[in-house]
Amino acid sequence: MLNNGKYEICYNVQSIVDEKNHMIADYEITDKVNDLEQLSQMSKLAKETLNTEELEVIADAGYNSKKEIIETLMNGIYPTINTRIKDENKIVLEIEYKHHEITEKMKKSRKKEDIQKCLESGIIPEIFKKYNIQITVEKITNKEANKKEELIYETVEIEGRRDYFERDLEKDIVICPIGRIMPRKSTKNEKVRYGRVYVCKDCPEKCTQSKFKIVEFAPNKKIVKLIKKIDLKKPKKEANKIVKIMLIPEKKKLKKRKSIVEHPFGTIKRHMDGTYFLLKGKEKAAAETALFFLIYNLKRATKILGTKGIIEKMRAIFLFFLIKTKKIEKYA
Repeated sequence: MLNNGKYEICYNVQSIVDEKNHMIADYEITDKVNDLEQLSQMSKLAKETLNTEELEVIADAGYNSKKEIIETLMNGIYPTINTRIKDENKIVLEIEYKHHEITEKMKKSRKKEDIQKCLESGIIPEIFKKYNIQITVEKITNKEANKKEELIYETVEIEGRRDYFERDLEKDIVICPIGRIMPRKSTKNEKVRYGRVYVCKDCPEKCTQSKFKIVEFAPNKKIVKLIKKIDLKKPKKEANKIVKIMLIPEKKKLKKRKSIVEHPFGTIKRHMDGTYFLLKGKEKAAAETALFFLIYNLKRATKILGTKGIIEKMRAIFLFFLIKTKKIEKYA
């Protein structure tokens, strides 16, 4: 695992632990030094392993990646994540607004595509309504258009509007058709280029579809004709919209997380001497982890059900297997 600029012989162990019995449902071995990219993948694995349509995952601040939280929501899983900022009890996410015709069936659906369409339309799917989630749709405008900056271009007096760019060889500048001064920008293939963004900003006589006009002059050329006048009388674009999703994690659940997911690691390290890996390589380390987790789960199950209860459960599973595979006659 790459850590602090150097590779170390270690791995990051991700685990899924259920709230009720503190049993390890599944796990993953990664070579990522932090947990920022693990939330959606591990929560999806938990949903598949536990075979459930509804799931809430609780994780610490190390998993607080907005991209991963959004992906987790899209998968129909509600994430309760500790915030990175002290004393701030909310997580605000932003996604692009997309208009979808949302039906009642789609609102109640558990399919990823329906949940995604609901969220993109600014509607809370039924699966999330019991949680502290708020969704609003807001209009946004072009940031550049909203900035009130002073114009720093220079102008010269000319008679009316012209249809050409005039070059002053002595001052090495160009005067545009409305009298604004265009400074030298660069030289390309022996041609001198003039133009700057601030010259064309807020220009009432826009002559280009680009952000600003670049005019090229041959070494001794003084006049360049304005080839095309751009018509700016176009319908204004509708303001873009974004969907703001605000999650308010419950503090009680966040505190409870420590006694759920940290419990197995504490038991394995302190009571089972699992403080480090004995084997090298990701595959072998994963197998070693599986053995530790299996032993932990057996000890935990024995604590909950007792030895007799474990034997009865195993016998029932064995008989079910025999019936399913039609081998019951051999063991009758």
